[in-house]
Amino acid sequence: MKMLILSLCFLLMLEFCDGAVLTRRGMMTMSSKLLVGNANIHASYIESVAKASPPRMLDSLLRLLELEGNEIVDPQSYRRDINPFFIPLAKSKDNSLIGYIRWPTQKDDMDLQIVRTNEVGLQLLALGTTQMCHRIAVEQDFYSTPTAKQAVELINKDKIIYESGDYLPFLRSGKFPTLTENDLRLVLDRFILTKVGAFPDCYERIAANFLEKGNDVSALVTCERAVSIFYGWGHPIAYHAFALNKLNGRDKEARDAARAAMGMPAWTVSSTKSELEDLSKLAGFSGSAILGEMHAYRANDPRKDDIGEGLSPIQVTLDQAAHLMDAVALGHTINGTTGWEGIRETLATKYTEGGYPEMAEFILSN
Repeated sequence: MKMLILSLCFLLMLEFCDGAVLTRRGMMTMSSKLLVGNANIHASYIESVAKASPPRMLDSLLRLLELEGNEIVDPQSYRRDINPFFIPLAKSKDNSLIGYIRWPTQKDDMDLQIVRTNEVGLQLLALGTTQMCHRIAVEQDFYSTPTAKQAVELINKDKIIYESGDYLPFLRSGKFPTLTENDLRLVLDRFILTKVGAFPDCYERIAANFLEKGNDVSALVTCERAVSIFYGWGHPIAYHAFALNKLNGRDKEARDAARAAMGMPAWTVSSTKSELEDLSKLAGFSGSAILGEMHAYRANDPRKDDIGEGLSPIQVTLDQAAHLMDAVALGHTINGTTGWEGIRETLATKYTEGGYPEMAEFILSN
């Protein structure tokens, strides 16, 4: 009887100690249970509201983001005052949000790209979920964080993607300096780009290092490589423009690159309003305000002459939607407000008229 009582006490201790839950199939921490629930919530939201395919490694991504110190959030609760294409996943310590972008022309077989919110719009973090998970595990292993082992186990739960210490041959190759923290970061960036995938910030740090060393050709080649990979995003082009502007005799090229960047969705071009202002001036404009006015005008321009010459009215409507978002990113007042909430209904109407009713529903889901 005494042994039975001790056994029961032991089981109760396992059940309640540190929030653990004991089941016949094993033990699972309370935080893990909550994460699994969040994964289900996000998968359901992506599928039923955003009308996209949930990534295979969504659950692993959420767990890894939490290991990095981010707070997993309910996607429906964090949509207000945010870019209408954004699907929230987690909140960072700096209060920015990490999540997916749901493009209007998103296809079922197209990976949801991972982005971070900023004061202008969205910044691209990764082209896909698997790459992002792989990168987080590599970085945690490289810096020997307390959760590195757990991170590596998470990405390998279905198949081996990365093994602890895979970066060591790269680090010990002798090809790159390793004396400073910055040196080590650059070695890690090169390993990630070679073995994991393409990431904008890795290319930018490597390009900046080349510029610092006076290796202008390698810096510009690195910038051009990033521009070609991250098609559709303005920031790599903007970074290239600023890099050119630092070099003697490259003024015209810098201006042309800045104009090319401003020709991309304005909410993809910069992380800060001041950088967006600088880029606008580099492109030859008086500032971002005049560009906001231009996009606001184009958002309401019926373009009857263009339609008369054969341009599809549907294309005009979709162009108007794009100009509307650019106007907001550039700080123009729409419907009495300078934020995203002021355009949701108008934007949804245009996507409905343009043949994307599912996108319109998603835009209104906040």
